[in-house]
Amino acid sequence: MTLNFARFLGGIVAILALSAATLSAQEITPEKDSVVGLKNYSLLSPHDVAMLQKVLGHGAVVSDTTITYKNITLNLNTREISFPARFGVREDVLEVLIMGPGGRSHEAAIFTEISAQDLEMLLLLSGANKPTDTDSGTMYHIEFKPVNAGRRPIETLLRLSKDKYGRVPQRTWEFVGSKVNNGAHLATREGNIALLWNEGQTLFRNPLPDGIYGNAFYSATDYFPPRDITDLSLTVYLVPVSEK
Repeated sequence: MTLNFARFLGGIVAILALSAATLSAQEITPEKDSVVGLKNYSLLSPHDVAMLQKVLGHGAVVSDTTITYKNITLNLNTREISFPARFGVREDVLEVLIMGPGGRSHEAAIFTEISAQDLEMLLLLSGANKPTDTDSGTMYHIEFKPVNAGRRPIETLLRLSKDKYGRVPQRTWEFVGSKVNNGAHLATREGNIALLWNEGQTLFRNPLPDGIYGNAFYSATDYFPPRDITDLSLTVYLVPVSEK
């Protein structure tokens, strides 16, 4: 699962297609485009790192095992991506699994301040593939870690019915990427990171039969923090499923 050179180059090409940026090989010089925190770096060459920073800009912070961009971290060994978020609605019908800025705050299990477009750039860099006519997109498990607690499947927050017996087993979520229309990244415009349905402008969709448009999911009211808890922060992890 380690990020290899071919995957890295493929990710760069995908990012360029997404951002409509231009990249001149003559302008890529590690001496001019050094990256904050770069030392003992082994997974990418200095030229690769300089190319990366040309694409992402000087907000990218690279260590020997991670790339962090706008509060989103890509682990180069595991291809996991993580970012900060917080718990969403405690008692409601849900349509959105993870909502970004400007999204439907009354229908989301988790809120985050990160941009869908920024997250898609890191996903593409990690080698995630969008679906084609013949193949599905890269599949992920989505997990979260509350403050002072261990990591859990994100399905812990969901129910298929209003009672505690409608638990949702862990599943995989399909990376589909956003459409871009007249320069607008539509998932960012609508504030969607992951939807509980299998359609809509989003980065991740539910590919299972219960993802049909209009199907109801509910908050796991027996799990969400009590109302007197003020620290609702957590970390989300996107974990790529092993490729066969």
